[in-house]
Amino acid sequence: GPLSPLAQGDPSVLMRDEEARVRILDGTFTGIDQRAGAFFQSYGMNVTEVGSAPEAYGSTVIILYGPKLYTLRWMQGVFGISNRQIKFSPDPSSSVDIEIRIGSDIAGSIP
Repeated sequence: GPLSPLAQGDPSVLMRDEEARVRILDGTFTGIDQRAGAFFQSYGMNVTEVGSAPEAYGSTVIILYGPKLYTLRWMQGVFGISNRQIKFSPDPSSSVDIEIRIGSDIAGSIP
């Protein structure tokens, strides 16, 4: 399926090389958006936008607008994101490839 292994190699390197444009949204309403953006950038993620989510999230949700599966796989490996938390919404006109709506489940992992 679409989430099966794609290439061999270090998931962090594959994620960085993919250069997916990522939007980070705070679904905890605790002001974590800027910290989360800096945190993900420290791993080499191409964070292009940060802000508040439209609603509160207990579980993190990842929305995939473009075919950037290495970044998605990295998030699954590092944060244990399940397939239920992933939504596919192809949109070639989107300003980002991936949107991460931070939920309270991973907020404590972000320094």
